[in-house]
Amino acid sequence: MEDLVSSCSAILSIVPPRDAKTTAQRIVSALSPMAGSRSSPLYYVDLNAVSPNSAVEINALLSANPNIRHVDGGIIGGVPYSKERGADGKPNWHCPSLIVSGQHEIPDKALAAALNVQHLNLPIGSATGLKMCFACTTKGFISLAIQSFTTAHELGVMGELREYLRKYNPSTLALAEKGLVTMPSKAYRWEHEMLEIADTMAENGGFGKEL
Repeated sequence: MEDLVSSCSAILSIVPPRDAKTTAQRIVSALSPMAGSRSSPLYYVDLNAVSPNSAVEINALLSANPNIRHVDGGIIGGVPYSKERGADGKPNWHCPSLIVSGQHEIPDKALAAALNVQHLNLPIGSATGLKMCFACTTKGFISLAIQSFTTAHELGVMGELREYLRKYNPSTLALAEKGLVTMPSKAYRWEHEMLEIADTMAENGGFGKEL
């Protein structure tokens, strides 16, 4: 870890949400706390799916070291994949957006452009909050679909449920069917992320967690 932080100008943290704070602490512990011990600061771009409150806690942790610049962020959109080729014969790409906020920005403009970084001129916690609101509608929908399909199966009306969804709301059926079969391999990440979403809805939206 000491070799990593000494050789990097920027670190992008993308780990299971439960490990976000621990990872930040590892960076702080590995980097010298003496001001000016580096020729340039280390930019720590936290892109983990955590609540605004967690982002503020991570910022406090990182701010204890004057050699670290915290960039609060979140990833919105699926993994990159190539689409149809353009007139030049090169493939066009679908790219997720890296939303960041806070007073610091990634100083390497070429890197920021390559990563499709979009900076919000808002305080720490804003980018993670936007990510949580987006995830609430996507992962939250899959959670409801799991409950709905499971209950329909137990009632013996799974076929009828799919039939009526296909008839009256085909886009919902397509999203549900795709989400249900792709979710299991991601569950280890989703578990803590759903808790972070609940914290966001409670602390920032005023909704009780029991809802």
